[in-house]
Amino acid sequence: QHLENVISWKRSALAAGVKTQWRNSQDFILYFSKSGRHIFNPQFGEYTESSKKHYSHKDERGIFQPVPILASGRSNGATGAVWRGFDPNRLGKNGMHWLKNPTVLDELDAQGLIYWPNKEGGTPRLKYYESEAKGVYISDFWDDIDVINSMADEYQNYNTQKPEALLERIIKSSSNEGDLVADIFSGSGTALAVAEKLNRKWIGCDLG
Repeated sequence: QHLENVISWKRSALAAGVKTQWRNSQDFILYFSKSGRHIFNPQFGEYTESSKKHYSHKDERGIFQPVPILASGRSNGATGAVWRGFDPNRLGKNGMHWLKNPTVLDELDAQGLIYWPNKEGGTPRLKYYESEAKGVYISDFWDDIDVINSMADEYQNYNTQKPEALLERIIKSSSNEGDLVADIFSGSGTALAVAEKLNRKWIGCDLG
């Protein structure tokens, strides 16, 4: 077996019981694969309000933010060539290069997808539309899923019950629709209920 990730799930920020030790505020989720060849679907979360403010431009296609099409470092190939009067080798501290081949930049510009700033010294950028944005990439630190609230509709009064949102992220990231999900310690059955909602087949076992 291959240990792919150790995911930290921040369960609580409550300050109870902190007089004699550090507050136990996280659980660890071990992500294993059998052979190293496995399904992985990256997951994305909601943008913060500060992130949304970057989408401050608008054209006939919608709301967008200008993102760089230049990166640090010189290039002797096509990505280091002068394009529309901009020489990337003269930009930045030690030169830069285009992130796309100039012929591709020509195509993007013909489609109206290049943003040309009015300010002096501004460099062209790519229009990245809000409608295309998937959200914030989720890493191995999950701090956006709360523990079960006793007033929630999904609450089953089961000691180790996990939030549906937590199981949804795990199942979505590691399987596709129609795949088989097995939970051999089903407990409150949350994983199986979520698998059903996500159009997965499932097998569940429990001694209770």
